[in-house]
Amino acid sequence: MARQATNFQRKRALVIGINDYYFNPLEYCVRDAQDFSEALKSIGFEVTPVINCSLKEFTQVLKAFLDKTRSTDLVLFYFAGHIKVHKYENYLILANYNPGQSKNESKNMTEGTISIESIMKQMAHKNCCATIFIFDCCRKHLNSLEENTQQRFLSMKGTSKTLIVYSNCPGAVIRSETGDGKNGYLMGNLLKHIINANVEIQDILRCVAQDLRKQTSELKGLYHNSEFNQKIFLATTKDQDPIVKPMNASRVMNTPRGLPGTEQPVGRNNELWQATNVDVHGERTPQRTEEHVISPRLAGKDKNVGAGSHGSDARSQGVLSSSVSIDRALHQVRTPNPYPSEAFCVDASISKEIRALFQYLTYELPVMNKRGPMSGNCVPETDQMEQFLKQNFGFNNTNDYIVSGVRSFQIRRFPSDMDSRQTIYFPREHQSAFAMTVSEIKTWQSSYAVYADRNIRGMDKAFLQKALRGKSGDGDEAFRMKFVVRISDCPILMKFDARILRRSLEEKWPHLIKLVSVTGVDFAGRKHDVNDVTTYIKNWQEVFELDPKTGKPAVFRGRDFYPVRHHPQAMLDENRLLEDLARMVRLRLQACDQEGVEIVVETGIGLGVFAGKHIGIDGQVRRLSASAIRHVLQNYSTMFKNIRAIVLALPIFSGTRDGRRLPDTYDYFVEEFRASQYSGHIPVLIIDQDMHELTVAIALGGYRVSQLNPADSHGVFGEYWQNHGPAVEEKLALTTVGLLVQHHLINPAVLDENRYRII
Repeated sequence: MARQATNFQRKRALVIGINDYYFNPLEYCVRDAQDFSEALKSIGFEVTPVINCSLKEFTQVLKAFLDKTRSTDLVLFYFAGHIKVHKYENYLILANYNPGQSKNESKNMTEGTISIESIMKQMAHKNCCATIFIFDCCRKHLNSLEENTQQRFLSMKGTSKTLIVYSNCPGAVIRSETGDGKNGYLMGNLLKHIINANVEIQDILRCVAQDLRKQTSELKGLYHNSEFNQKIFLATTKDQDPIVKPMNASRVMNTPRGLPGTEQPVGRNNELWQATNVDVHGERTPQRTEEHVISPRLAGKDKNVGAGSHGSDARSQGVLSSSVSIDRALHQVRTPNPYPSEAFCVDASISKEIRALFQYLTYELPVMNKRGPMSGNCVPETDQMEQFLKQNFGFNNTNDYIVSGVRSFQIRRFPSDMDSRQTIYFPREHQSAFAMTVSEIKTWQSSYAVYADRNIRGMDKAFLQKALRGKSGDGDEAFRMKFVVRISDCPILMKFDARILRRSLEEKWPHLIKLVSVTGVDFAGRKHDVNDVTTYIKNWQEVFELDPKTGKPAVFRGRDFYPVRHHPQAMLDENRLLEDLARMVRLRLQACDQEGVEIVVETGIGLGVFAGKHIGIDGQVRRLSASAIRHVLQNYSTMFKNIRAIVLALPIFSGTRDGRRLPDTYDYFVEEFRASQYSGHIPVLIIDQDMHELTVAIALGGYRVSQLNPADSHGVFGEYWQNHGPAVEEKLALTTVGLLVQHHLINPAVLDENRYRII
């Protein structure tokens, strides 16, 4: 490898701005390019500005620019205009692109767009000491003749000398280009900071990102690739030469983290978020003031992480580690955390490892985007999973249904019949794909196990096999499934922001993730779960419309129970419900513990639409669910040998009333653990955060971690995953390998009675 240059002799920039499109013309790109050119000139850049260029003009200018570029140059490439994603690749759209010119979209693109990857390859041939790409796109909604067109920028892999910066609108496209009437959102904020002398480029971008998200109410974010490890000063004082240096340990400590090679949200760590907790009464309380660990130093190579052989290897990689010790980090002053959280029993008796991990999860992760691309009907993600299964395993739907509304399917190529050495890519072979071997898939499938409560009447292996084919009957059998846990290895393919997690075969973190599929109590009023209503609601006969023939709740539209118009307050049998909820918690924690899980990530089970809001019991159900978990951890934590911590991922979605936020599930759990003065042996972190985000971060830290799948009582993994309206269970089917490892039509182990453990 050529020795990296430490000085650059020239600063050169190619700046492009395009307003004049045949479709969706823009207003501020040209001005942004002009203003940016002037700003760069003022700090010593040689600038080549290009306005409203066609593909031919752009190609000519790029060639001329590269012909004059030397290896000792610092190069900056800026583009303001439209982009699009076509066949999993990013393309710049030039002024002559006309989607109405031909019905053949590929022809239109060939004549009016250029692949960003091709530009980067041409730049890479010049071997400059550092290259910065800034893509100022996602400005307005992009119309196209192609249905699967996305304007959302796909992450790209750079090099240690290539910084790729882009502005994205995860899950939304801003309808206006500007916030000040002068420049686009990104440029307006970039111009404030770009000319600051002796400020490193990463710090400039953090300031820009903070201003950008604040100005757009979190709709627009700034991202960069994580491979870049140079220290660049765009502007310097006269007595300080521009210097390129590798990033040192202190710089790494303040860099947002994530998967190696994936995009990183810029500016999360240094922002001063004014975060407060809110109790169940809607009152705001100040955050606690424990000292802040900026980044945990993880355990050494000889650390035992529980069952399995991958844990110690992954932890020794030190993906989240830094050269600064925990002892030193524990004395650093923390900044306010950007999302509500509360930790319990994190004192001196808890290992520094776990304390550091909690601090990392509390302060260092990106804020959850609750209006992201997977908050809707997930049509692109569903199509993506179907195509992945079709290409690799011969998936196709049949005309049958497993249960009403749940489509059956078949696959022609089972992993067990495939070459173990074959590499499979999700969603397809590409530089940003998640790579896995058939051998790994077989290993994940073979990890499948079922744990069931022996004290439940009718619980036996024959019933379990029947239920896991989706054949459980209404009432008693559906109720029995509440006391069954399915668990297996289950790597995450992409987070809930719909971004693929790029993974190479050398990375071990996917082997550390388990998925725990369990069924919660259902008070939504459904035919299949009728026993939930008749068991836990004392006056159900007065609350629901009754069938005069059966005396049970009347069934409407084939599955639903309707409450009486002016029904009395539903009366819960709180003692019975609390006892059963605690039994369910104990069972799934036992399963996790026996499978060697160290960090358990849980979320609310049956606490959304299934909590019974329509009959006025949702608050009680949430409180009892929190009490059940707290009770088990308080009284039974010593029975768990491997579990070291519990993380409750409880995103806050509640609205406001009279200027105050209404209580959400998060608040009920915080209040339960706080009011009871929880003092169990296992520390607990309750956090307003994305379950996938937490799980991936924990696995990258080298811990064997489980996350929860709130499954349906029918027993079919993913249930309605093809129906374009998924809840959490269906989202998990679209974002993990769960269909490969927990669906009975793909993994024969699901119906293997030898894997059923009745405990």
